[in-house]
Amino acid sequence: MIHISENLEFSEISEKEDEETAKRLDAYKKFFSRLKYELPEFKKILNQIKSYTFQDIQNIINYPERYQFQLIDLSNYMYRRSGFYSGVVDYYVNMAMYCWTVDTEVLTEKFYKTKSEILARNFKLFSGEVSKLNLESELHNVLKRVFLEDACFAYFIDTDMGSFLYYLPSNWCSVRKIFNGVPIYGINTDLVSQNDVLKLPTEIQDLLSQKTTSSQDPYVYPPPDKSFCIKYNSHFTYLYPPLFHLLKNVLDIDDYKDLSKARTESENYNLLGAEIPIDDTKLDTLMLTEEIVRPVINTARNILPDAFGVIPSPLKLNPIQWRSNATAERNRVNDAVGMFFDEAGVPKDIFSSASSGAAIKLAIENDATVVYKLYRQIEQIVNLKMMLSKYRYSSHRFVFKLLDVNYFNCIDRANLELRKAQSSLPNKLTLAAVNGTNPSRLLGNEYIENVVLNLGSSWTVLKSSHTQGTDVDESGRPTNDELGVGLSESGEQTLDSDSNNPDSRT
Repeated sequence: MIHISENLEFSEISEKEDEETAKRLDAYKKFFSRLKYELPEFKKILNQIKSYTFQDIQNIINYPERYQFQLIDLSNYMYRRSGFYSGVVDYYVNMAMYCWTVDTEVLTEKFYKTKSEILARNFKLFSGEVSKLNLESELHNVLKRVFLEDACFAYFIDTDMGSFLYYLPSNWCSVRKIFNGVPIYGINTDLVSQNDVLKLPTEIQDLLSQKTTSSQDPYVYPPPDKSFCIKYNSHFTYLYPPLFHLLKNVLDIDDYKDLSKARTESENYNLLGAEIPIDDTKLDTLMLTEEIVRPVINTARNILPDAFGVIPSPLKLNPIQWRSNATAERNRVNDAVGMFFDEAGVPKDIFSSASSGAAIKLAIENDATVVYKLYRQIEQIVNLKMMLSKYRYSSHRFVFKLLDVNYFNCIDRANLELRKAQSSLPNKLTLAAVNGTNPSRLLGNEYIENVVLNLGSSWTVLKSSHTQGTDVDESGRPTNDELGVGLSESGEQTLDSDSNNPDSRT
């Protein structure tokens, strides 16, 4: 709602107008100033995110090493605020699958002379220890932190029932060392308050208490077998969320949406002029008084829809409407959405309608390589932890391996491993892993089913050409006589005419 300003300037008054005319004009100004004009209120376009202005964000992007914690704050905020940003993050996180197996690498020829009982025991111990890490339930939490904050800092807490990861805030930690190819982080004790320390597990409290006041280094370092650190941008040490570059595209989409909405509102708005007649015999004299005009204007505003405005004027006014190319506005929004997914490197069709299945499949496999890169870091951490746990042998080495499997290709990968197994390749552990059964579970299930429950003797494989020999008497479907079923009427006719015999056909 706006009022006509008291400082409204009329055209220059001639010298012939007397004092009475000036008083009348002054009354007209007061009359129009008391009438309210209804105009559409447009939504203000977003000019900041949280407490950060666009200039602040630009500075953060230009100097990420100075503002890494602001970067993390903005990334987490945009995950909660923007469906586009959270959708791309969840796309990468949710495609990951924790399908692991254990490979055996031969180091010396002594391996072939080692007793099979010893190898079996060592393999079972190694697989069981890896299973106790419970990383399957932690995988999505780890990857979400990596894609939102660039790194995941955690501490292995060992219990009688297994292990779990305790996640530390990113603003406490920094990558400080590399041990056997695995990044080791340090915890900055200057950033941890005493109240925060009391909330931490006992192991981490003991670690922080090792910091001496005489030391110049404010960092304390978890033991290598306790440290869990994965970083997406491993080629520099400061934190930079891997999808932060999409922030500008998200804002562009919001701006175009707001502009499109404001344009639509303006197109639905109509401004009507109510002409107040002027006495032709007297200069600048309205023929209707305020007492007559005001009720008419108020009645018109009450009757008309909200999208109509009314303005009284002594001048002739035509109905005013705003029109634009609505298709062009929608195209601008679609273009902004398309640019977002292009910038993200993610196929847009996954989040809407698909145009080409083959193209999308290849695009997903390309995106999956980003997740596979993080698989390799998890493998390094687990294998280092197992080596430090004294699972080392001079003649051979057991290697924890995460298969390059995701939710989009798991069926194809399972079929591929099955064909390999049917070709006699030694990949039964891999075949089980790609179907969700790790070596530790496989060994346990096989022993329970075949030895304890003896299911293998009663649950036999269905007879087929793959499981039967070439003996004619033993192959094929059982006859109706064997099944105790007689022929149908059409079957008896076929038998009588011998029409199945090619020589009997004409």
